[in-house]
Amino acid sequence: MYFYGIPLTFILSLFFISFIGLVLLRHRQIVCFIFFLIFAFSLGFFRIYIRTQNLNHRILNLPLYHSIIQADVIQNITLPDQQILTLHPTEWPLGHFKHPEKIRLYFDKIDPVIQSGDHVRLRATIWPPNKVQAPFQISQSQRLYFEKVGAIGKVETILFHYRNNHSLGFFQNLRNDITQYLFKILPENQARIATPLITGEQRFVSPKQYQNYRRSGLAHVLSVSGFHMALLAMFVFFLVRSFCVLTHLTLYINSKKLAAFTALIITAFYLGLSNFQIPALRSFGMIALVFLGILTDRKAFSLHSLILVGFVMLLWAPELLLSISFQLSFLSVFILICVHNQFKKFAPQMNKNIHHFCEFILLNIAITAGLTPLIAWHFNQFMPYALLGNICFSFIFSFGIMPLLFVGCLLMLLGCGVYFFKAAGFLLELVEQLTSYLSQWPYAEISIASFNPIALGLIILGIILICLMHFKRLWLGGIFVFTGTIWAYLTPQPVMMLLNNSVAYIQKDVFYQKRDGHDWVQNVWRQKMGYSKTLKVDLPNVIFLKGKKIALSPQSCPNADYAILSHKDSRCRIPTLTPEKNKFYLIYIIDNKIYIRIFDE
Repeated sequence: MYFYGIPLTFILSLFFISFIGLVLLRHRQIVCFIFFLIFAFSLGFFRIYIRTQNLNHRILNLPLYHSIIQADVIQNITLPDQQILTLHPTEWPLGHFKHPEKIRLYFDKIDPVIQSGDHVRLRATIWPPNKVQAPFQISQSQRLYFEKVGAIGKVETILFHYRNNHSLGFFQNLRNDITQYLFKILPENQARIATPLITGEQRFVSPKQYQNYRRSGLAHVLSVSGFHMALLAMFVFFLVRSFCVLTHLTLYINSKKLAAFTALIITAFYLGLSNFQIPALRSFGMIALVFLGILTDRKAFSLHSLILVGFVMLLWAPELLLSISFQLSFLSVFILICVHNQFKKFAPQMNKNIHHFCEFILLNIAITAGLTPLIAWHFNQFMPYALLGNICFSFIFSFGIMPLLFVGCLLMLLGCGVYFFKAAGFLLELVEQLTSYLSQWPYAEISIASFNPIALGLIILGIILICLMHFKRLWLGGIFVFTGTIWAYLTPQPVMMLLNNSVAYIQKDVFYQKRDGHDWVQNVWRQKMGYSKTLKVDLPNVIFLKGKKIALSPQSCPNADYAILSHKDSRCRIPTLTPEKNKFYLIYIIDNKIYIRIFDE
């Protein structure tokens, strides 16, 4: 509600109306529940609003080109085609001005040598955080306020960097030691995948490997998530209980409680090793509740645990609701729990192995279908073979690769982990060949244009209702999903974008951009429109878009429907747009009429 620019006065009205409704209609359960939801959203709005206002406002007002910056690396995120560095500046190009607490820079090259804790000196172009990057996106500047990032930019050249191991901390040094050990004993292509499976650091994964895993629906295994935490917890729990039985310790102690306590400690240690990633935090919270229930002889309800963990995380940091990791993690577990509970009720009596196999297939179908709208909205992509990849490779990761890696880490200090790591590497090589083959199938990746966030909300609400409703009332959730899907399909798409000296437009299903245009912003916009490739051209004087003639020069104004000029010209007597600097313009043609949306950059 806050990030999409809803007025404060409107939220105040909702707050007081919902509070009065709760007081007067507290005995009517359904009405009271609706008022409570509005009241909760209002409180969340105020919580975010107060936190945002308390943070420092924008320090950097104008772009700084080719600046020399000296800083400490706080975080290094590696994507298939670039690195994202979050830095704490120690030397600022404008020495007489206060520098932002953090800056975020995008680096088009992949430099696996750079790690968190390093000290770097680099040349970069930096500018204030953009408010809007593309259609249907939230305010980026408000989002970055929570992270205390006062500037963003692009790295041009890294002049030098040196490593300060004393500033890394215990877990970062341990991650580095594990990484070096894996690259020492495994072939490079196997070590590149084994590293994120253990530590969650993706900077060594090559773009080709990441693309193959993403198209096969396995990108989630490349970062430490609930999948890894749950496997580790079950593995340690089973290992300790088996040891107690074999050594007859069950005669003297409660082996179940000992196994739960040991698994809780090991998973807490692994949470630190994973650098406290959001899916790992969610999974650890639920696992901790289950193990605490075993230790205190109480039963932990899965759905209740999920809600409690989510409530605590959002109470601590409400902006996590906007994180794609938070959304995918909680929605997938929510679907898993609901489908599992419903399957136990309605599944006919059958052989135990057949029952587990059918449930496994059904859970994969449900989770893939439920997460598709979120993935399409955030990444503008749809992977048709993700379901097939998850079904085929989940067994290999769950019962082969991950247990071997866990045992290898436990025995690494004794020098006996080499054979387990090599066995896991053999399976990783097999998976890599299969994912490479699967990703080459036709239509392995389909681009999807942006759609309205309200449509996404309706679809997600429908999915939640389908999961919670009884079988006879599934049609209610289906109505929301159908309505949201139609709304998303009918979302109007812009045909032209303007930003300073940059111009991009869509003509006959081809994306064109000015040859010397702003690549970073236009590439984001191109992706949001569902186009994978760009043609860079010299702009013509006239562009024909959906039956409209748009002039880009005064000489082309006669017989044109609209003009876009750098300055007003008396020769142009048709409606004219003169773009202002640092303004972001989207041009739509709907029902043969031209509409313009304006955003502050």
